Amino acid sequence: MLVPPYSSANSQTDLLANATFSTFAPYVKLFVEHIYPIMPVFDRNKLVSDLEFRVDDPEPLSLEETAMFSALSAAVILQLNLTMEGEGTEPRGSQETALGPSVPEETQTRIMVGGQAAASFISKSLSIRQQSDFIETPTVNWILTSFFIFSYYGHLERHTSAWYYLREAISLSLELKLHIEEPFRRKDPGESQRRKRIFWLLFVTERGYAVQRRRAVTLQPSISLPLIFDSEDPCLLYGFVNLINLFKFVDSKFSYIWGDDNELSADGQPVGDSEALSSWLVSFQENISRVSVPLSESIETQRVDIMVTREWLHMVAWQMTVRLGLLKACDETKKNTFLHLKYPFLPAKDLVTVISGTQIKSLESHGIGMEQKISQVDSFHDFGTGH
Repeated sequence: MLVPPYSSANSQTDLLANATFSTFAPYVKLFVEHIYPIMPVFDRNKLVSDLEFRVDDPEPLSLEETAMFSALSAAVILQLNLTMEGEGTEPRGSQETALGPSVPEETQTRIMVGGQAAASFISKSLSIRQQSDFIETPTVNWILTSFFIFSYYGHLERHTSAWYYLREAISLSLELKLHIEEPFRRKDPGESQRRKRIFWLLFVTERGYAVQRRRAVTLQPSISLPLIFDSEDPCLLYGFVNLINLFKFVDSKFSYIWGDDNELSADGQPVGDSEALSSWLVSFQENISRVSVPLSESIETQRVDIMVTREWLHMVAWQMTVRLGLLKACDETKKNTFLHLKYPFLPAKDLVTVISGTQIKSLESHGIGMEQKISQVDSFHDFGTGH
């Protein structure tokens, strides 16, 4: 049987002193059912097996695993908004059929959740890191630990801290050479594909967060994409690869111009060839419009991620057009509606269609990141209608 953690700080600290897999199993289960489709960084079949066979294992986890699962648990609590202090019942998954074997029923349990529990988990993870030489001896688990800490702080909207831990995860991935194709050929195919998925998740996350917070990007699309048809979850990988393809268009030039005013002169006019900038922005808009997800070949959690992100990027590019002074009069934009003042009506309308046709649980699985994108689209739309 699983031993559910408590939400009180003292009880939580005692429980984490000699943590076993059962300590984290409820949160691992939630991750598998609700978050794995957008963060496919584990071997899902192994996690499902662990949920069935490791929950009764009395052996304490290694410090490395404890740090990683502690950070994961904290991120899950905040991402799924399990923040009511006291007992809570886990949300039910809706994607087991699409994702393969379902999570064992014996892991269906009541868990203690809340802000204090999440803080205790993250405190434990950070404490273990201080005792470990993870910088000199990085592993995949340490990369994921930094990534889940990033997620935790991101959901608290502590963006400087979040960016720090995301960049730390990226730095550790570079030390493990996840950005180089050659080392993958010498590894087990399953582990190789998992590492590729981790690299591309970092790539997508860095670019999305860089646009939201106007930061520079580091990772480049330097390795091949994860396999789709030879994977254990073709539907999942199909959606994941489509999301990657969307963010490939958010290149260094896009991040630089969006994040800096260097492309503007002292009087606020674009520096350089206005026509070239307009052409580049129209090309960007057209490229991301071509990234589509057939309804029958994707998982809803991923599908809504791609669709909302695409409309959000449309709005960001349009806002860039406004800032660079590149808006055109109506009669000049018959072919390039992306440059028109009233363009925000189109992505805003598309966004409403996407959201109205999506289950609430699929939206909620994305946590605050989805809320922020929808809010930004709304604010850009208001700007366009009131301009």
